[in-house]
Amino acid sequence: MKKNILIIVLLLQSILTIKGQDRTESSQVFNKVLNEKVQIHYNSNFLVTGETLYYKLYCLNSYTNKISKNSKVAYVEIVDNEDKSILKQKINLRNGQGNSEIFISSKIQSGPYKLIAYTKWMGSKGSFSQSNIFIMNPFFRKIEKIDESNKEIITNRNIDNAFLPVKIDKYNYGKREKVVLEFKDSILKSNLSISVRKKNKYIPNKAIIINKGSINTTKNDDLAELRGSLIKGCLKAKNGEEISNIKLSLSLNSSNNLPLTATTDKQGNFFFNVSELNNESVYLQVLNVKGADYEIKLAKEDVPSFSFGKNLDFKVNDSLIAIMNKQSIYSQIENSYSDVKKDSLIKKPSNFPLLSTEKITYKLDDFKRFKTIKETFTEVVEGARIIGKDKDQKVYVVTNSKFINTKSLVIVDGNIVMDHISFVNLDPKEINSISLINKPFFYGNDIYSGIVFVETFEKNQLLNTNVLKEFKVLKVQPNKKYFFQRYDDDLSEEIDRVPDFRTQLYWNPNIDLSNKKSLNFYTSDVSGDFVIEVEGVTEDGRLISLKKEFKVE
Repeated sequence: MKKNILIIVLLLQSILTIKGQDRTESSQVFNKVLNEKVQIHYNSNFLVTGETLYYKLYCLNSYTNKISKNSKVAYVEIVDNEDKSILKQKINLRNGQGNSEIFISSKIQSGPYKLIAYTKWMGSKGSFSQSNIFIMNPFFRKIEKIDESNKEIITNRNIDNAFLPVKIDKYNYGKREKVVLEFKDSILKSNLSISVRKKNKYIPNKAIIINKGSINTTKNDDLAELRGSLIKGCLKAKNGEEISNIKLSLSLNSSNNLPLTATTDKQGNFFFNVSELNNESVYLQVLNVKGADYEIKLAKEDVPSFSFGKNLDFKVNDSLIAIMNKQSIYSQIENSYSDVKKDSLIKKPSNFPLLSTEKITYKLDDFKRFKTIKETFTEVVEGARIIGKDKDQKVYVVTNSKFINTKSLVIVDGNIVMDHISFVNLDPKEINSISLINKPFFYGNDIYSGIVFVETFEKNQLLNTNVLKEFKVLKVQPNKKYFFQRYDDDLSEEIDRVPDFRTQLYWNPNIDLSNKKSLNFYTSDVSGDFVIEVEGVTEDGRLISLKKEFKVE
């Protein structure tokens, strides 16, 4: 008994001690766990119109330098010499890593720029990573020249890389020849990316700077995107209706995913976490009450402002102009053959696995076409029926050979249809396929007897109604598998006849060395000095930045 009393006393003392502590201490511990920084690997800091800036992001814990898996989204911006953002991209972070590319269009003027990278958590703390890049546009305006002797032009230094944990089979290569790059055991388990590009000795070495300058964003800790892209909004009642506990759905107009659901709080606020926000538009609707009585408003996306003070001056000499003109010609030739050198999109899996394992699909062109949806269900779609008359018609899915006295979830072109009669009144000629999942399903705090997926040919049947509200958002960049040029013996002669003026010989943001210790790439028809850059982070938080040079003759 005395022991129990002593334990209770000690617990009370601990509780009182904790309550008496300054709350900022616990906040500091939380910030230490979540505190992030972004390391960015990019292929070049000197680009010409028509070329592509490739980049890879590593989200790291600021204290341990290890990969941080907290934020699921990062942002990349290009900021001009007047602190104005001219381009912004959103990147999904998977296991703390993400990658994409920026095509340098003819709309971008010549000059120095900042390449900025941050997460929303970093932005709310005024933290970001920056790199200086230089863009030359021969089609936009005249570029100011300097004398050859001007000291502002910095030459790259030769790199002594004899002891680096990467090696190539030789130093001199011919055109269109295979290069084999081998990795030592010490970095095989690291998170790595690689760039192989023609060297430019007339530009400064690349450097990543943390927080030289300032970024101003909304100072809210709840901006951290820990589960995906955060979409926030508020529901407004038009005639004094209740605004709390109202259900909404968000869809991407995709038949590959189920719409997301959310419920408003007492102030009518709601939010969605979208894991794959790969559309420029999202569609919202009110579910459990009459949508016409409410107005949906999305919160404006935070637009950070940057301040860097005195920025870089950018002038060129005759040698750099000659390089620019040659690179511009190379890029124009390469872009003219882009159809045979395409990158491929990596298709993302559905957020609802039953779509691929349990779905039964009826492609209506494989059957006799009927005049009404009700006849189509009766004669073609086994396992579902439309019951009721006039405006009371509802869709039911048969489960275990019986009807459950619960209506089914009907989704047309990726959007939930609450009023089934609007679906029943569709012209069957507009419908490509009808799919069923004939299992009871719990969705958005409701139970449905099954799910009916409808895909129309135009895939926009409900978008012209007043039920769905469309909102423009910043989408995430698609995940790609980048084009890899090969010159193997088994390739057709047509490949040999295609011009190859790549100055970017190889880019791989996600090196997989789990089953091998080497990788290979091919040189092009461009001669000169090339540099291999391998960057990343080890499992114990050591940053890797390796360079290896070779020559093509």
